[in-house]
Amino acid sequence: MKQGQGQQVKGSRWFKGMIGFTLALGLLNGTMNVQPAYAAGGETSSVQAGTTQAKKLISEAEAFNYAAKLLPELLKVAKANVKISFDESDPLSPAWNISWKKDESKHEALVQVDARKGQIISYYDSGHASAKSSYPLKATLEQAEVKAKRFIAKAIPAIKESDLVLQPEYTEQSRPSLFSSAYYSFQYYLNINGYASKEENLSITMNGNGDVVGFGAYLSNKDYPMPDIKLTKQQAENKFKEELQLEQYYLPVYDDNYNPMYTQNNEYRLVYGEVENETPFIDAKTGEALGAWSGENAEEPSILSELKSTVSPLKIPAQGKLTEEQALASLLSTINLPSEYKKDRSSYLEDWYGTGYPAWEFILQYQKESNNQKAVTAYINAKTGELLALYTDGSGSEEMTDTNQPSITMQTAKQIAVDLVTGVFLNAAKYMRIDSDVSTYESNGETMYHFYFAQVFNGIGVADNYTTVTISGDGLLREYRRSLTDPEQLEKKLMLLQQNISVEDARSKFQKAKSTDLMYIHQRSEDLEGEYETTAVKLVYFPLTNKTNDYYVVNAVSGELELAYEEEQYPEEEAVIQPTDIDKHWAKTSLGAMVEFGILETDEDGRLYPDSTISIRDWIVMLERAFYRDDDYYGVSPSYYDELEAEYLDEEYGDYYYEEDWLEAYNDKEPEYFEQSLTRDQLALMLMQMLNYDKLSAFMNKEKDVTSLQDAASIQNKGAVSLAIKLGLLTTTGGKFNPKAPVTKAQASVLMIRLAALQDKLDSPLIS
Repeated sequence: MKQGQGQQVKGSRWFKGMIGFTLALGLLNGTMNVQPAYAAGGETSSVQAGTTQAKKLISEAEAFNYAAKLLPELLKVAKANVKISFDESDPLSPAWNISWKKDESKHEALVQVDARKGQIISYYDSGHASAKSSYPLKATLEQAEVKAKRFIAKAIPAIKESDLVLQPEYTEQSRPSLFSSAYYSFQYYLNINGYASKEENLSITMNGNGDVVGFGAYLSNKDYPMPDIKLTKQQAENKFKEELQLEQYYLPVYDDNYNPMYTQNNEYRLVYGEVENETPFIDAKTGEALGAWSGENAEEPSILSELKSTVSPLKIPAQGKLTEEQALASLLSTINLPSEYKKDRSSYLEDWYGTGYPAWEFILQYQKESNNQKAVTAYINAKTGELLALYTDGSGSEEMTDTNQPSITMQTAKQIAVDLVTGVFLNAAKYMRIDSDVSTYESNGETMYHFYFAQVFNGIGVADNYTTVTISGDGLLREYRRSLTDPEQLEKKLMLLQQNISVEDARSKFQKAKSTDLMYIHQRSEDLEGEYETTAVKLVYFPLTNKTNDYYVVNAVSGELELAYEEEQYPEEEAVIQPTDIDKHWAKTSLGAMVEFGILETDEDGRLYPDSTISIRDWIVMLERAFYRDDDYYGVSPSYYDELEAEYLDEEYGDYYYEEDWLEAYNDKEPEYFEQSLTRDQLALMLMQMLNYDKLSAFMNKEKDVTSLQDAASIQNKGAVSLAIKLGLLTTTGGKFNPKAPVTKAQASVLMIRLAALQDKLDSPLIS
């Protein structure tokens, strides 16, 4: 139903959509991980072995044995290299921390054992994290997941591999470049008694070799009731459809041009969306509507109400732009600041934070005590006199009592906030509504009341356009923030959106898209100290739209059912265009890998010219791309070098590579040097420099594998060539090395693959 101006409006998801999703949505998406202390009564099954009742904690020796059963390498570690400590920072989850050094390396491993259950809570291995990956990878994505599930089931014996439900949206495969490490990341929730519980989460990261890098179990230790389903799926679905309520509002288009601050530049939609349901679940046993919170903590729906102010509304200054004195006087007349605050400094901003607003900035310092650092910073629109923003540095009431009790009630604070908005926001009564949901919290000994004002057009809410006001317990303004939008300009844009579909038709579209499924939820309550506690575990039906948990709206103009919040779109990787001239080439596989990792590129006709020779400069560019690809961390991107003129090559490469030190020997080379063809002799030397074996190779000039070659006399860098041959990087042909032969793209590509395969066997890594 369309809300006319002056009505009270029930709050909805659009209302605070960009501030935070609802707790219910967090439950559905498995994003809430809390470890409360409660065991549900009745017939139950446990997520883990045993119950959650208090019992004797396992000993240090038992914890070590549990860890060693999962990680046998622990039994081989010298006792002096193992550290064990008891961690009771979380009284609900006491744990034994066991760390050890791996061999003689600098790497360490850490495992955390649940002191109540004896199962593994977390694990991290720095050696596996830094391990270099060969090419091709030793473990594919599928093979890595098989190992991941096997590890989890062994770490927590009560969990079967079949209980693990992969969350594909969180599965990641990362290998930025040919020489960088590769990782696979997986996240799971659990099936318990055949039904999902997104309260129970596990995450694990594997490296490209198939080793576990890190593991974490985020489990509630709650007992789950056995399924006792009295309500059918169809009955639950019908109930969701019957109780469906819609409301109308303006919603931004969340595309690449979306700006959460300067919102009038956004494109908008006029939509129907579901009214936020505080009881979005149905108990599968009783048919009762349930919420995420129980008892007194159950949230009441928020209500938007007109502003009932006791002050005159703000008017645009008749004299044009405000002077500094006029702006300061306007500020002090509206914010009720104690007289001890004096202007410390001010400045005029022609364009305030890119909004186009001319503004006066004032910093007011508290001057009653010389050592007090309290200050207020405020910004006044010099054209309209509106308050754009205000915040305070330091807090604490000058007249605060010993008990720190507020001197005003929340209702009085609300009136102060309403009067403030009326006096500092043009046409506030027309464009703003106050939310009944008030946040109360403590800050530095003060009670704070936080109020939310939603923006409306013709009584219809405008998502992401709002003002927030924080009033202290002694009635002072502590913070004021607003969307940086001119409501009148935004109104002109919204007027163009004309409704073409009725609320009845929109409701029908929603109902056709609705379905339901079963899962377990944890109902929670909040105690007096603000701690969350699970009060019940329930098997419930939850609603789906288009068979997903995503939030949908019906476009009131087009009549289409649309996603309200589009998933974040990442740029799609450009499809790798396979070269057209390598199908029958002897180095086809290696050349294809170079194109895959962006080390070599084809021309516009798809040709790679695999047998063309490369220069020293080309080899350096290939290496740079093999190490960092498009990573700007060490300098400008590779494509920049393609456009460099030769005269700048040595200087630019110097700045770029000397952080790694492996091209330091070329610091004094002239630009022309880099344009020379790369010979096999020069390549051998550069390889040893890169591998940090150049000093070693200097002692290998008389090795038989090089001195026995027919063209040994023509080899300048005999030690480098000898070592390159021993490492299998370069080879001979017919008893010759051919030191002066130029290197082709194909030969360089094969060498790159050999380097990638070798890097996890080197004493010092190719890439740090």
